[in-house]
Amino acid sequence: MSERLTKELYANPALRPPILRALRNVVESQTQAQNQEEKNESEYEERKKNLDYLRGQAKNWLAVLFNVFASVERGERAQVGEVIGIWAGVTGENELAGAYRSVLGHLTTSLAALRNNGDQSPPKEKEGKAKTALQMLDILLVLALYLPVAQQAEIVGVVVHGGVLDASEGVVQKVGMRLVGRLVDLGGEGVLTSMGGVVGLLERLAASEGGGAVGGGKVRAVSPLSA
Repeated sequence: MSERLTKELYANPALRPPILRALRNVVESQTQAQNQEEKNESEYEERKKNLDYLRGQAKNWLAVLFNVFASVERGERAQVGEVIGIWAGVTGENELAGAYRSVLGHLTTSLAALRNNGDQSPPKEKEGKAKTALQMLDILLVLALYLPVAQQAEIVGVVVHGGVLDASEGVVQKVGMRLVGRLVDLGGEGVLTSMGGVVGLLERLAASEGGGAVGGGKVRAVSPLSA
């Protein structure tokens, strides 16, 4: 892993886009080639060796990319999120689980602080906790595709029961609902069962505080998946 590249990602916004493209291309070039028929065994072994090397670097790059994702404005996160997805796709199961646990831990910590302190927190502190929660929800939207059903269901549980739907910040609620919809779509019955089925999930959504503001969006986000 290049310390220079890492430093430039953090400190040099002008170089960030080309570095992100390079990080994406180096993985895609190997995964695409690995999926094609190799002309001979030596080429196949070389590709496999390269991919194994990238897989060994993936955990560290995910940690860096998570930090970069959190450091840029929300409108600038799309490219970083794409690269996170590319690297998540080659990360080993245990390493990806560790990265997922880190993100989920930051989410639950920020939600707990918002829930426990409520309106007593200074505005800037409350804003910071809400911003962290939103960043983690956005990262989980990217990781969702690469997680097993059990972890997808766990995220839904955190969103539905952990304070996301009760957040006073409407954008946190809306991103949480978007995440629930995506996870139900990806995990299907396995995710729904963890929530007591479609009826149980819809009842919880309807009962959440602040439902008047985004309640219609909530029903629309889930009901097509229950058909």
